[in-house]
Amino acid sequence: MESALAVGGWLAQPVISMLVDSGWTSSLRGKLYGLQDDDLPKLRRSLLKIHSIVDKAGMRWSRDARLVEMMKQLQDAAYDAEDFLDDLTFHGMKQKIKEEASHKARKRPFSDIRNATTKLFNDSVKRLNKIQKKLDELYDDMKEICQLLQMDASDGQYQSDLASATRETSSFLISKVLGREEEQQRIIELLLRSTDESASASDNGSSFSVIPLVGLGGVGKTTLAQLVYKDEKIQNHFALKIWICVSENFNVQRLAKEMIESVTQTEHSSQMRLDVLQNILKEKIASKMILLVLDDVWNEDEEEWRKLCAPFMFAAAGSKVIVTTRSMSIANKIGTVEAIVLGGLNEISFWELFKQCAFGSSKPEEHPELVEIGRSIASKLTGLPLAAKTVGNLLGSNMNPHHWRRIMKSEVWELQQNKNDIIPVLQLSYQYLSAPLKRCFAFCSLFQKDQRFSEIELTRIWMAEGFIVAQGNQRMEDVASKYFHELVNMSLFQTSWGNYYVMHDLIHDLTQSVSMDEISRMTDSKSNTISATLRHLSVETEFIETKELRSRIKKLYSLFCQHLKSPPLDFIEKLRSIRVLVLSHCSLLLLPTSVGELVHLRYLDISYNLLTELPESLCELYNLQTLKANRTSLISLPKDISQLVNLRHLDVENEIVVKIKMIGRLTSLQEVSEFQVRKEVGFKITELSGLKQLHGKLKITNLENVESKEEAEKAQMKNKEYLDALELEWGFDPQLENKLVAMEEVLEGLQPHESLKGLKIRRYCGARSPSWMKKELFNLERLELSYCENWKDISCTALLPHLKVFHITSSMWFSKSCFEVCGSRERKLFPMLEELVLRETNALEELPNFGRFPCLRVVEMTGIESLKHIDFEASSATKNSLFPMLEELNLRFMYALEEFSNLGHFPRLRVLCMLQIPLLKHIGLASVNATENDPFPVLEKLQLISLPVLEELPDLGSLPCLKSLVMSMMSMLKHIDFAFSSATRKSTTSKGRDASIA
Repeated sequence: MESALAVGGWLAQPVISMLVDSGWTSSLRGKLYGLQDDDLPKLRRSLLKIHSIVDKAGMRWSRDARLVEMMKQLQDAAYDAEDFLDDLTFHGMKQKIKEEASHKARKRPFSDIRNATTKLFNDSVKRLNKIQKKLDELYDDMKEICQLLQMDASDGQYQSDLASATRETSSFLISKVLGREEEQQRIIELLLRSTDESASASDNGSSFSVIPLVGLGGVGKTTLAQLVYKDEKIQNHFALKIWICVSENFNVQRLAKEMIESVTQTEHSSQMRLDVLQNILKEKIASKMILLVLDDVWNEDEEEWRKLCAPFMFAAAGSKVIVTTRSMSIANKIGTVEAIVLGGLNEISFWELFKQCAFGSSKPEEHPELVEIGRSIASKLTGLPLAAKTVGNLLGSNMNPHHWRRIMKSEVWELQQNKNDIIPVLQLSYQYLSAPLKRCFAFCSLFQKDQRFSEIELTRIWMAEGFIVAQGNQRMEDVASKYFHELVNMSLFQTSWGNYYVMHDLIHDLTQSVSMDEISRMTDSKSNTISATLRHLSVETEFIETKELRSRIKKLYSLFCQHLKSPPLDFIEKLRSIRVLVLSHCSLLLLPTSVGELVHLRYLDISYNLLTELPESLCELYNLQTLKANRTSLISLPKDISQLVNLRHLDVENEIVVKIKMIGRLTSLQEVSEFQVRKEVGFKITELSGLKQLHGKLKITNLENVESKEEAEKAQMKNKEYLDALELEWGFDPQLENKLVAMEEVLEGLQPHESLKGLKIRRYCGARSPSWMKKELFNLERLELSYCENWKDISCTALLPHLKVFHITSSMWFSKSCFEVCGSRERKLFPMLEELVLRETNALEELPNFGRFPCLRVVEMTGIESLKHIDFEASSATKNSLFPMLEELNLRFMYALEEFSNLGHFPRLRVLCMLQIPLLKHIGLASVNATENDPFPVLEKLQLISLPVLEELPDLGSLPCLKSLVMSMMSMLKHIDFAFSSATRKSTTSKGRDASIA
């Protein structure tokens, strides 16, 4: 069954249509020796025809051994077809690249290149005919078998897998529940809350709330819902209680009928229209307190959900709906309170459940040897109740230690199971996945159990394998990310620490059950049997060449060799179909030249090795999408690396990237961390013009090597719509003072796209702001300016509508007048600014009025030499709360500062730090309303250090939340207000945190 499903999923891939669409085949006509116009479209028709019958057969009769074997053969033939088409694409691409290179170098005549290429296609017709014949034969055989199975099905000999997969549950609890007391109590509390106490039931003010229970299949969602449903308080609280098992068939008409039958205890006609059914249901539940349980929900269609819930708008306020689902996406869409996510049982509860299932009426203490084996088995099941029942029942059928040890040494998926046991139940999650997702998920059986993996790494491998197809304007990376998070939402992937994910052990077992013929791991603990249809192999022990492996090596799509002392480098030249090759952490000293013959290779990981150079043949891997060569001893990449026109991701150290000549030819690159401008050909800023797909962050350095605005414009920065952040940096050059006008023109020519979120400018010596800074950067959220000593007018920044973070470092122009913009008294300056950091700037005596920055959360000023006065007066719009959002205020090394004015009410300030301000004489508090007794109601940390001439502190209120207080080197301080002193005692004694006065 599982293999058939995997094959059906693969053939349903839209990649088949993409590979042989008419536009693609047209581009190859006339270049391929011997192929007729209809040959490739005919292959496409065969694949689509086969797709149709396999999709039907795989869903209906995938348990039939004859059909499963046929589908395995078909899978292999389809892979061969994919290889053939990929070969044609590769050699067409190679011919184009060679012709362009020859034209530029004016070396070989085009005819010689064409003759060399034609030789590669001499057997194209034979190869295609062989594939076509095999596909046609398999199709005829499958059609015949399916007709026979159809006849058998009519006689009742076969049951549709879809029919057998349909699940039924009821509200009746059939066994004791262990370890769910906390979740049970939490749900009951939510159910008994009034509508006002619950989270808003819905945007349209409906009378009911929706409580989602989310978790893996078999984790106990239904059991927990049954437990709550039968609780005495719940029975008494709700006038009507309805239990519906939804399963995959989310049909509103069927569900409405079942709800009516649950309420009336009478059967209704299935021919009744939805409108009639919903009116009947409305009459039955109107003004009554209802509890509805929808068990096992899979459908994400919000419109269907609204239809289903329409009658419940007439139920009494406080009605509740419990939804059990495996999908966090569904929970987020329909839940009105935070989802209750069920994990595995704790160790004690799980062992109690496992003992009940495994020992039954026997006493465990009478079987100490079995208890020891049982504990070992239980630890592998990671708390899943259904797994305890599945494996426990298998153990209980035979109390022989030999039987128990055999099960202990088996994987769960290898054990014989009924349709309601753990793996078949989890398989429902797999069956519900789309065809591309099935392939992506099954591939993960290559991982070891508990192996952590990152989204970026896995999705790039999926792309290389051909599992991902770009959709409309979405690039492959975006589609792959969407698929990845669908698996997260289905609880098939779980978050680990950092940016890593992991699979539950039983989910890993599921991946093995659906991919066992196509994917294998070579380990010390397994027999390492090689399937005749093997395509993906992970080597986790010393590589052993067997006869079976030798016959499959040329057909491998993936080979993972990590942490091996002797990776199988001799095999590289035999990997004729390889897409993904991982040779990381293997202490490699060199990469064989034969790697250049792997024409299908799309993902190469040679990171964490001792490589000092890479072979030039690498530059002929025109299909390569990802090259990982970080943490090696490489100094540079091969000189023709820019020929890799499909390279999307280059993971090498930054100092290697900046050495790539003609990087602009790598037009598929998605990220370039840094580009160093030089004056020689191949490194000029014009190289950036071809990199239109850049995402993330780009740093451009050595901008002093750009001569003019016209040259800067050739980088086409304003067309790079996918960049999030841009850093522009000039090098240190004493001669730059003489090129200020040219520098201003260069900055003008580097206008970024309007979607840019972050901009950093460093060592710009011009005095003018570029015109695009106030006209084009509508979406800018972060701006950092450093060492821009001549830039005196930055008034354009004050009106950036979405700017949240503004850092200024080592610049000499920040002053009150620099924000005097036209109409500024009537307009909000920095309307969204949350963080303002000024470091080592040489301001004039007074800064702008900070009361006019309404969203400030963090203010840091360090080393502002000439500043004497800071005014915190509020603008008229914020009189009642001078700084409603400010959380941190840090003032350090302010050697000229003498006075604060209007230091007023800070309702959210948590941190106030003043350090090394030797001339500060006065801190003036603004007047606050009589009702606002505490100007610092939530202050947690107060540091006053090295304020030698400050004589008096103003009344800072009672400081009710103070946790840390440090006052030091304040030799002139004569008086601390009584209220403040009281707060100090409170901080020292009842808070029990840091407090010191020196």
